Amino acid sequence: MTAEAAVINLRSLAEGDQELLFAWRNDPWIVERSTSRRLVSWPEHRAWCGEVLSSPLHLAFVITIDGEEAGLVRFHRTDPDQAEVSIYLIERFTGRGWGVAVLRRACALAFAEWPIRSVRAHVRSDNAPSCSAFTRAGFTSAVALGKDCPPSHKEFLLEREEEKSNPTGQDLHMERLRSFYLPLLGTGEDTYRTVGWGSQRGQTRRFEVLLEVGQIGNGSVLDVGCGIGHLADHLQQLGYKGDYLGIDLVSEMVATASSRCPGWSFRVADLAAPDSALRRDFVFGSGLFTFADEGLMCETIARMYSLCQVAVAVNSLSSWAASQESGEFHADPAKVLAFCSRLTSRVVLRHDYMPHDFTIYLYRGKGS
Repeated sequence: MTAEAAVINLRSLAEGDQELLFAWRNDPWIVERSTSRRLVSWPEHRAWCGEVLSSPLHLAFVITIDGEEAGLVRFHRTDPDQAEVSIYLIERFTGRGWGVAVLRRACALAFAEWPIRSVRAHVRSDNAPSCSAFTRAGFTSAVALGKDCPPSHKEFLLEREEEKSNPTGQDLHMERLRSFYLPLLGTGEDTYRTVGWGSQRGQTRRFEVLLEVGQIGNGSVLDVGCGIGHLADHLQQLGYKGDYLGIDLVSEMVATASSRCPGWSFRVADLAAPDSALRRDFVFGSGLFTFADEGLMCETIARMYSLCQVAVAVNSLSSWAASQESGEFHADPAKVLAFCSRLTSRVVLRHDYMPHDFTIYLYRGKGS
């Protein structure tokens, strides 16, 4: 399988990954290709993990390929302008170009996270496949080696693209969206998995709860974060014939939705840019906040409410869940409810349909 065909994801390193990483790090195949070429003890490893997980100077991701944990990529911010990257894939995932794809995506996240100007890497000179991977990922071989470059290593450097020199929180959010969804879109599959849901039943149930906000009839609908048009599919199955507009930040998603759903309207749009043309009776959002934070979620809900003429319905993963998916944002339903009550007194919290999910309804009208 080629890198283009595989579903490659990066999830933030979590405390529960320590034993997995310890086994990987002491795998003979990994040890042979490491800088130190030695095994590490459990206390050493625990201390290292503690530093990586707690320090703002580290950024680390577990690599998954087609749902299987496949390796680690880590950045260490060595000075205000530069970070050092290290990466490894376990043996059975090597040799197929996946390391190159991971490096490109991970470096984009590092540039979005930190205002650094470059990323460097130290690679053993005798490790030809790794040297080739860094070159193919856009790194150049450094002319003058840094003073901390180990003997018998090559130094590689990747410079920030000038137009991305001032990343914002929105930039980071966009990079995370693209790094997660584009590989799924690239599989060519047309199911709930293409937009990251765990099951068809779960996706459909969320749509059903959103539409229970009121009597939709053929009222106009704005679908925020429309993905590839699955809510449009659901509405069509229900016989909906109203004015529908789906919007998304990811242009490739919008293009796919337009192709899948002829006769339905989709466009690239950002709610951060006010546009009265987006105003509709009902404003829906399903799965918008997987990679968000509390501030972005509240800002988005406020903008959605400003565009609705009847009601807003939006869902999120819940911090009340007994177990939570690492690397995904789980909002506190009580905090979200308190925020929404400042927008309108006509607000409803639904936490009755799934143990790890909630939906908020906000209504216009008397009392708003």
